[in-house]
Amino acid sequence: MGSLTPGFDFNNLFTDSLSGFNSMKIIKKLLRNPSSLIGIILLVMFVGIAIFAPVIAPPPENSRDNYMIPRDGFSTEPQPPSDEHPFGTTEGQYDIFYGVVWGTRSAFRIGVVITFITLTIGMLIGSFAAFYGGWTDEGLMRFTEIFQAFPFLLAAITLTSVLQTIYGRGEAGVLMFAAEGLAMFTFGHNPADPLDPIRLGILTGMLAIILFGWMTYA
Repeated sequence: MGSLTPGFDFNNLFTDSLSGFNSMKIIKKLLRNPSSLIGIILLVMFVGIAIFAPVIAPPPENSRDNYMIPRDGFSTEPQPPSDEHPFGTTEGQYDIFYGVVWGTRSAFRIGVVITFITLTIGMLIGSFAAFYGGWTDEGLMRFTEIFQAFPFLLAAITLTSVLQTIYGRGEAGVLMFAAEGLAMFTFGHNPADPLDPIRLGILTGMLAIILFGWMTYA
């Protein structure tokens, strides 16, 4: 059929049209499903908040880091919502609304990094096991099942607490090296600069999730 018109491939045209038709069918099914539609709307809202964060919650003037939540005083008593602070303030008078808006950007970065690393580790282990097969496959799959035996959320929380204790004792060693590498990859952190406790806590949770999250892709 492709030889009827020189330089024009009807087979590719049919294949592309069929692919586009299937894509439209998938999109229509997603839009007709209430759960999928709600998820899409929430995702679009989430992305919109992350993109327009400087407009929704403008950073204070002379702010050194836009991701640092501004504070309005030093009182230890949280304040209710007001015109100046729509979601109120926490202990120490940190603006909750500002933290929620700008936190969407951090959440996106953290989520993408965790997904990328867990996907890479899982695919490497799964591919290695499938390629060699035999005892290699059996050993790696049993090793994977050991991690899957632990409840994911409980294991991640427990490991986070253990890692924070290790960091506090100054016995981190390789773990601190991994945290600094993760900080550079996620936040563009300079390894020569010390990690602040808040960011170290986030990185500790990320390491715990990565350690117990790669099995899904293996």
